[in-house]
Amino acid sequence: MSYQIFIIDYYEKELFKTGVNAYVKNISKNHTTNFIWLEAPFLKITKILSRQGGVDIFVPFDIISKKESQELEIEAINSIVKYIDETYKNKIIIFHFNWLHHSIIASSLCQKIPCVTLLTCHYIYFRDLITENYREFHKINQFLLQNRKIPFLFKNIIAKEFLLYQKFDHIITVTDDAQNVLHQLFEIPQGKITTIPNGIDLQEINTTQTKRQLRRKHHFSEDEKIILFAGRITQMKGVVELIQAFEKLSLKDDTQKYRLVICGKGDYDWVYKKIHCYSQITLTGNLSKEQLYEFYALADVGVIPSYAEQCSYTAIEMMASWLPVVVTDVGGLNELIDSENGLKTHIEFTLKKIQFNTDDLAEKIHQSLTNPQLAKKRAEKAFQKVLSELTAEKMAEQTLQVYEKLLKQPEDTLIIDQTELVSVVIPCYNAEKYIERCLLSVLNQSYQNFDILLIDDASEDKTLKIISKFNDNRLKIFRNATNKGIVYALNKDISEAKGNYIARLDSDDLMQPNRIAQQISFLRENPEYVMVGSSHILIDEQENILQYIAYPETNEVKTIIFAPFY
Repeated sequence: MSYQIFIIDYYEKELFKTGVNAYVKNISKNHTTNFIWLEAPFLKITKILSRQGGVDIFVPFDIISKKESQELEIEAINSIVKYIDETYKNKIIIFHFNWLHHSIIASSLCQKIPCVTLLTCHYIYFRDLITENYREFHKINQFLLQNRKIPFLFKNIIAKEFLLYQKFDHIITVTDDAQNVLHQLFEIPQGKITTIPNGIDLQEINTTQTKRQLRRKHHFSEDEKIILFAGRITQMKGVVELIQAFEKLSLKDDTQKYRLVICGKGDYDWVYKKIHCYSQITLTGNLSKEQLYEFYALADVGVIPSYAEQCSYTAIEMMASWLPVVVTDVGGLNELIDSENGLKTHIEFTLKKIQFNTDDLAEKIHQSLTNPQLAKKRAEKAFQKVLSELTAEKMAEQTLQVYEKLLKQPEDTLIIDQTELVSVVIPCYNAEKYIERCLLSVLNQSYQNFDILLIDDASEDKTLKIISKFNDNRLKIFRNATNKGIVYALNKDISEAKGNYIARLDSDDLMQPNRIAQQISFLRENPEYVMVGSSHILIDEQENILQYIAYPETNEVKTIIFAPFY
């Protein structure tokens, strides 16, 4: 089956200098790929340039449903859809995303063009709470560690992420750790997740100069032991703990010259306040890939002291450069590094704070520096792991298999007998903002044997004009000449209902795709019940989650359900 891939990412002046950019570059090397570049340096809403192996579509801004730029964003989406529709007729389109917040683009494209949406999950966002709100992080992390399902109300903590993941047809995670998080915390079915580790092009790491030559080139002493950090300079990256461990190491062993080299961009004013031995610590700023590979080659040990990591490109590059590594035992680092190919220090997420043993980190660094033969053996095994498991070719091959699987994979729906009619009753008044999405959510149900009884209670806006555009004989529209209120509207709808079941929906609500199927399935399996409800999610106009609201478990249920009818 013929298909076209469109990868969506941010444009960088120096392309592929970030981890996600490196991923995009390596994915696109091995098969024909088109790109949609956001925040590109062009004035035109969409600029399209052909190249060998595909096209580049440039958009000069991000598309995240901002109110002040909504019209421009819609224009950009429509322009992209028009180009694809005219250029790739009769081809399956796969949109491959790399940022969770671009689910808004995925939703918009799916409404306008037949397509499949795929997300590569490079980062687990709830772990930002480690530094932003540790108490909330600890609550969620305990459910994860204990392999327990997160209670409904606790989902408010991770509300921003929860629905966004549902917008994609399939998700690639770069670690088993991430797959477990998505399945357990975010309730993504295992069948919708594939783990593919990151991979690098080993031919790019081709530094030919010796360690001595490189140290002379970059003005480092030959007799220093160089400890290297590469990454963003933030609290999450464990930079403070690394500085503390380095200073302890320097005090512990004054027979050796040590130097800590920190490569990357970040808050230098913040990090300078944490340093005491300024003469032994070098901050390089942001380096190009070529420069960074030279620093890997001139260093004696690489350290990744992060609070959280996925399949770290920095770790893989250090391993590919035969640089001995010391890492924290978190997330994806645990999957890259074992006792045979590196050293690990433990982080404990206790009830009140992170326990980071900087003495142990200093000791692990010292072990690597003072036993070079053993460190070399570990580095060799680390390189072999990259060679066998973490190459760009292997990553691209596995990603291609996911693309092909998505073309064959049936839609993930709850399959039940659909012989019984369901009448969906929708009262509405002045609902022009929401009614189109409301009706689409019903029409997109996995259970398709329904009719929609919509009563327009004398709306004064464009509600009637919008609903009249729907060409579906299951939609029956009734209109009151004067506004009579919701009680009259609901009773009118029910009197017209012919279904075995009645499903109520307000005009500013959305149905989840399996709502009708799941509720009918429950009622069939539990004939002693005559009514079924659910908890619900409060969203804003852009479908951002505001709150998870649990269904009451008392006699309030009867009042809530029946009050509007009387």
